[in-house]
Amino acid sequence: MSIGQDLEIELDFTSVQHSAERVRTMLLALRRRFDLTPFECCKKVRIAPTEIPHSHPQITLNTWVRDDLGLLSTYLHEQLHWYET
Repeated sequence: MSIGQDLEIELDFTSVQHSAERVRTMLLALRRRFDLTPFECCKKVRIAPTEIPHSHPQITLNTWVRDDLGLLSTYLHEQLHWYET
């Protein structure tokens, strides 16, 4: 048995990818629905399913949000940190 054989497993990231795509779709829809450009200081957004949302070095959102209002408030909150700096 080679060293790598016992480490071969199949990993499935389908649910994580689906959650990230859901947040991406929600954010793009919110940006189409509302003119958020006056509030957007950072144009780089990262979706990290398990992280706490934060603003620097780029806007980082998680996949815990369940509705548009929750995502919108989180996104604008993190953008305001960029405005302050």
